[in-house]
Amino acid sequence: MPHVFCKKSLRASTGLLLLGLIGVQCAYLNTFYNSKSAYNTARREHIKFLRGTTADTTPLPPTQVSSQYDRAISKSQKVLEVYPKSKDWHDDAIYLMGKASFYKGEMSTAIRRFHRLQREFPQSPFIPESYLYLGKAYLADDNLAKAEETFQYILQKYPQLNSNEDVTFLLALVAIKTRGKSRGHRSARENFADCESPGKEVGNSFENGASLYGSLSMGQSHCGTLGCAAQKRFDRACFSG
Repeated sequence: MPHVFCKKSLRASTGLLLLGLIGVQCAYLNTFYNSKSAYNTARREHIKFLRGTTADTTPLPPTQVSSQYDRAISKSQKVLEVYPKSKDWHDDAIYLMGKASFYKGEMSTAIRRFHRLQREFPQSPFIPESYLYLGKAYLADDNLAKAEETFQYILQKYPQLNSNEDVTFLLALVAIKTRGKSRGHRSARENFADCESPGKEVGNSFENGASLYGSLSMGQSHCGTLGCAAQKRFDRACFSG
């Protein structure tokens, strides 16, 4: 009889342990699901806002959108802090926090988070696109040397990300801003080139910018098919994700 009781107790304990583990895993996945859901909501509303704005420069996201980005960051941070040993979704969480920071306009924070992803999870499937966001963040933060270095690295290491010539386009923006800086003033071309600021006249500005870019010292190898569907290209290159 004692042996039977022990076996039943063992089965019961094992069952409770499994239920506990399943419960923890479910809570872990639910936390990340909530962060992803908040991020997706923010992106939908942010894109709608950007499409509807008439400002020459795009402002920061409105409060309700920014709060959803904050919620996504908070939930992702919880994934890292509450479940430090369950690393299956840690790269997802860090990547999502980086993107949320980027779209909030917090470029220094975004840069730090993308670097963390690349350092701690070099085999993550998000690594290639993290470099694309990193380059955009450097560009928006006006760190043109690092932006160019990052985009050049992408062309060498992840050429598939340039299938639509988006990286080529971003390199052109770097060149335009660099050229404008060398002239010692802020030009319309530079204003339009900011990744966070598409502007109303981006089409005409882009045609001028592409022409200017052709004469820059970076050479014409990056020029590709610049000038085609400028507004859509700008939106995709700077705001996709």
